[in-house]
Amino acid sequence: MLVVLAILPIFVLIVLGYLLGWRQWLSAESAAGLATITFKLFMPTLLFAGIAKAALGDGLSPMLLLAY
Repeated sequence: MLVVLAILPIFVLIVLGYLLGWRQWLSAESAAGLATITFKLFMPTLLFAGIAKAALGDGLSPMLLLAY
């Protein structure tokens, strides 16, 4: 369930962008501006928030490090 909660917001952004493009609710200039903001601001913020909330013990388990 934790994985789903971490990945779900990213897929919601993808589906929202697809719907906006499919319905042609945005001009080409607006879509380019939103793409820039999404990849330079929203996605890094979303990834940082997900990493900050993650339990450190899960990522440093000996079995995971051994498998790596």
